Amino acid sequence: MITKYLDYIENVKNYSDKTVKGYRNDLNDFDMYLKGIGKQRLYSKLVFRDFRYFINELYNKGLKPASINRKLASLRSFFKFLYKHGEIEVNHCEYLKNIKADKILPKFMYHDEIEDFFEKSFEEQKFGLRDKAIFELLYSSGIRVSEMTGLDINSINFSTLVMKVFGKGRKERIVPLGSLASEALQKYLLILREEIASKGEKALFVNKNGGRLSSRGVRMICDKYIKLFSLKTKITPHVFRHTFATHLLNRGANLRVIQELLGHSSISTTQRYTHVNKDFLREVYNNSHPRACR
Repeated sequence: MITKYLDYIENVKNYSDKTVKGYRNDLNDFDMYLKGIGKQRLYSKLVFRDFRYFINELYNKGLKPASINRKLASLRSFFKFLYKHGEIEVNHCEYLKNIKADKILPKFMYHDEIEDFFEKSFEEQKFGLRDKAIFELLYSSGIRVSEMTGLDINSINFSTLVMKVFGKGRKERIVPLGSLASEALQKYLLILREEIASKGEKALFVNKNGGRLSSRGVRMICDKYIKLFSLKTKITPHVFRHTFATHLLNRGANLRVIQELLGHSSISTTQRYTHVNKDFLREVYNNSHPRACR
């Protein structure tokens, strides 16, 4: 049933390979736990306390609440699938509640930090034109790294400055592109890409071997420039995504608009990605309250 379920979320729900792998690991962990209590794959025989004991075991192993909640999400989805297909009569998983976890705000770069970063001498590096285009695109659009590496050359319309992006579950959305990002991209396409891309390669961003650049490859590029430029902030693709959302929010963008741009299905997810700094709060207060300052 685990195999059938994984096939369902991969081919019907169009979940990414990374997500399917995560679900597989979570369900295998639960199956190993059931083996230990003598109930391996006896899903119809499970009762609510079996799930509670599993959660306690995860606690005892030192897993963080976020990791436990991810496993609970996998179990809920799997047992919903079993119930829908008549494999179990009662779905005890639907009564499981998430573990309360501390909210950790992702890091972001301040405006002067991001401006200083883009003023660095990328052109001196062998693949600098490509790398700067990557960073400009991530900051300009806020798209996920997997969405960016999935872009093809024809995904971008330079005349209208928009691009077609496929997010989670292969959901398509149109995302605007900034003029500076467009300039960096066109420079990369005209000067460097044709030189390094393999014949017939459709990917927008290619690696040194001419094939499609991977998400892991982008993270390695980030690590390279942290050392090269001696950056104080540890830049990652997610840092650019969060910086994008934070700067939009700080300049008055509507949260629903940011939600649409980021491709979030829930507004609560967007609220976790955005963060208003104290200086901005003070500025808004001083400018808005009639008796804030004289």
